[in-house]
Amino acid sequence: MSTKFTGKIHRITIKQGKAPYGFIAPDTPIPGHKGKIRFFGDKLVGTTIDQLEIGNLVEFSLKEWKKRFGSVEKVAEDVKIINYSNLGSSDSLNSNKLFISSKNRDKVSLFSNLNVKDFKLRIITALGLGTGISDPAEFEDYSFMLLRLLGIHNLYQYDKKSQAGKADGFFIVGSLAVMYDCTLRKNFEEHKKEQIENYVNKLKNSQITIDVKITDGRIKKKTLQIQGKNRQVWIITQNQTREFYDVDGIRVKEVSIQDLLKVFNKRLHSDSFEEDELSANLAVIDKT
Repeated sequence: MSTKFTGKIHRITIKQGKAPYGFIAPDTPIPGHKGKIRFFGDKLVGTTIDQLEIGNLVEFSLKEWKKRFGSVEKVAEDVKIINYSNLGSSDSLNSNKLFISSKNRDKVSLFSNLNVKDFKLRIITALGLGTGISDPAEFEDYSFMLLRLLGIHNLYQYDKKSQAGKADGFFIVGSLAVMYDCTLRKNFEEHKKEQIENYVNKLKNSQITIDVKITDGRIKKKTLQIQGKNRQVWIITQNQTREFYDVDGIRVKEVSIQDLLKVFNKRLHSDSFEEDELSANLAVIDKT
């Protein structure tokens, strides 16, 4: 089996009457070769040179190409765009450690040369795909996941089996307490009018009681103190963030999932992002 290398597409050249080619910036030095490595359009696997973009992450093997006047140059062949979905779904978690199946171990090793900046970019890119989810239940789960990734520890998702008329979840972070609901409806105001009023009334109390599923599957009630908190009702959508109105100090807002992703991006790229800063960012998410 030939050795596999990884790199990024650095340049693409397509000229009429000539074989299309390009250059790859390898992630690691290639023995016996300096600088970028050339590839030809007919050596691509699973794609065409027209579909390539500068910056694409690729894997490739090497061969020696004998040039017209007898000199030899190392060139890339079997050039393939690296696709994270190729890792498959059979990889499993066991004892809190990630075990990769033997058939995928070579694929995973291709990522060992990525730097942290690359990983952060790919995390944001992957999460960004979720902002276009069209299934309501999946959108609710995606929103919960994103809130958890933001670093909200006191975050609770209501049981879907008995959720009719109830919010999707509730969280407290710092001085902020939010009851939230997720919807893919563009014009939801009239549809959710009574529900929103119900959420506001619940937040008017000094405490809120929720059902929490514990590790053995049983449900127990948990009471959270919210007196003195900045209390808000969020309707999480794929639209624009805006504030609807204020009822006795309880703000009702439509919050865009894209704006939550922006807060996560800020957290991901910050050297320090304390709970108070997260709370402050979320409290005025409609002002940013």
